[in-house]
Amino acid sequence: MKKTILMASFLGCTLALQTPYLDASFKKGASFFAAFATAATYRHYQTTMIPIAPEITVENLNIISFEPTTLDATVTKTNSMREVITQIPSKNPIDTAIALEDGRHFTVRNAIPKLKNPTDTIFIYCHGWIGNFLGHPLRGKGIGAAATYNYIKRDILQGVTIAFDFPTDRPQSFNLAQEDDMATVTLILQKVTEINPDARIVLVGDSRGAATILNVMTHADALVVKNVSAVAIECPPISLERVAHDLAWHLPIISSLVHTCVQYALPRYTPGAHIKTVFNGRPFSAHVPIFIGRVMCDSQTHHAAIQEIADHIQKSGHKQVYLYSYTPTLQQQTRQLVWHAKMAQITEYQQAVNAFFKRHSLPHNSAYAEQGIAALLESTQQ
Repeated sequence: MKKTILMASFLGCTLALQTPYLDASFKKGASFFAAFATAATYRHYQTTMIPIAPEITVENLNIISFEPTTLDATVTKTNSMREVITQIPSKNPIDTAIALEDGRHFTVRNAIPKLKNPTDTIFIYCHGWIGNFLGHPLRGKGIGAAATYNYIKRDILQGVTIAFDFPTDRPQSFNLAQEDDMATVTLILQKVTEINPDARIVLVGDSRGAATILNVMTHADALVVKNVSAVAIECPPISLERVAHDLAWHLPIISSLVHTCVQYALPRYTPGAHIKTVFNGRPFSAHVPIFIGRVMCDSQTHHAAIQEIADHIQKSGHKQVYLYSYTPTLQQQTRQLVWHAKMAQITEYQQAVNAFFKRHSLPHNSAYAEQGIAALLESTQQ
């Protein structure tokens, strides 16, 4: 019976998307619900969807480091990032260099480097849930390195950067920013701090990665985050239940089915269960500046929810909260050029986040930082 309801819901939403006079927000919600229903029905037929808690070890995280370098006689090999990623699943040693179109070069290794200057900065990039419910070819095979490289190419990450794969990317394991995701980021922080005890650490992430960063900063042991000097995140959801709630808002007649579909597609999701969020942890460290980006038409993480996060952090006494908002043009909205957790491709966002890094004496693109000063000042929470 449930399978029939799900399929009927999918067909109804698909027809709604073809109706020209329906409200755009309704169509957007219908499209997401159709995706949920499709994925849920497919997964139900393929497997019993037993929840799986992944094993979290350093070996399972596919850690990759990017270190700015100057090509010389000691650097004998330069590969494209695609070639590097193909080597990640084999677990063989990786020690190569890649050249960017703008002339920058990065040494790439599958190990956490020891900084030449002990007090330099290390960025740790925490990726979102990339792909869809039916999968992504790079999940567990270097997807974190691929996402991190995109941020490096777009001049957001300028210094030594650590990438990794969340081991919770399979639908059976996914439980947004909860214990397993937090344990993964905690482990990375511990290993980076062991090798570089005096380094300044900057946590950067989007979507699931952004939410996990918030939870680690407010729930993990204070010693784990003692070296974190700044946080820069985009499109952080409060929780999976809040995401489902916001999706259901677009379809009030069948809102309960949205949660059912999410439960089928992601079996570790339990509506009403006690979960960890930035709202029920300790206050966000007042000495750690935080930059938050949001897209005003984001239907996966509603802009109002992100405003709640920024307001909550500020109300705890934090004086360095920056909330950058981007409203896509009508053409961008129509073509979905700017969507959830894709702010890295927006020039204005690149400028604003570089201005944030410059203000707090972190590695940055000087030209972008100068161009982003006004946007950064505008984003300061009052």
